[in-house]
Amino acid sequence: MGGCGQRLTPRRYTDRACHFAHVPDSDHPAVCRRRALGPGSADHLYIKRQLRAWLADQDIPASAAIPRDADGPRLDEVLLEPQGRGCLRVLLDYNASASLASADTGLLVLGEDITADPAELLRAGYVHRIRCVPDGTARRVQLGTEHHDGTDWFELAECELAHDGLTTPTTRKIRRLRTDHRPLGLLPRDTQAASVTVHNALPRAAEQPADDRAEAITALRTALNDGAGLTDLIHGRDRTEAATAPARPPRSTRCCAPRTTPCCA
Repeated sequence: MGGCGQRLTPRRYTDRACHFAHVPDSDHPAVCRRRALGPGSADHLYIKRQLRAWLADQDIPASAAIPRDADGPRLDEVLLEPQGRGCLRVLLDYNASASLASADTGLLVLGEDITADPAELLRAGYVHRIRCVPDGTARRVQLGTEHHDGTDWFELAECELAHDGLTTPTTRKIRRLRTDHRPLGLLPRDTQAASVTVHNALPRAAEQPADDRAEAITALRTALNDGAGLTDLIHGRDRTEAATAPARPPRSTRCCAPRTTPCCA
């Protein structure tokens, strides 16, 4: 447990706690590089075993490995190579996150405490997460989907590795919304012109109460986060702009006096 990489032997006692110890070697004294001793210190081993079993349940053969440095195995990364699915790369803490910038990263799954790349969250709408939770005397692996409103966690049985990537109930919803609705910034030119015409036709004779402005802004923010359709987004934008626009008099109140008389408007 913990994976320091050295050979171990069990030490059994009746007068103190039983434990494992390094096998004595006079020619090569064992130097244990294991630093973590908490309940999560062996999470990389649980993740390696349970993810491989999870893939096998989907009839996906996969190899799994814990990368090694010159001084021993890394406890912050797990690499899986599912057949026909590319590379699945699990990064568990900030020491491994430095490699996020590498060109060939594969499908990334981040530990619970690693800060995600905001650009990736904006581009895809979600980031994959992983964690281990207590399960009796062992640990159970869960997969998570971080989105703009937080992170949803799922048991492995609720998720799958499909040809289009790692899939959870939340990623299915986000992908469906992004497929069914065109993002507002990608409107065709003629549609943009039509929306501007509707926007200019809105009445702005009276300023809306503060409660109405707050309600309109909240409704628009909710529509954006939920991936609402184009019509709903345009309606929400127009409502928000109408509610927050400064008051101005209607056209009918402008002065129509003769030119010799100073205008009262």
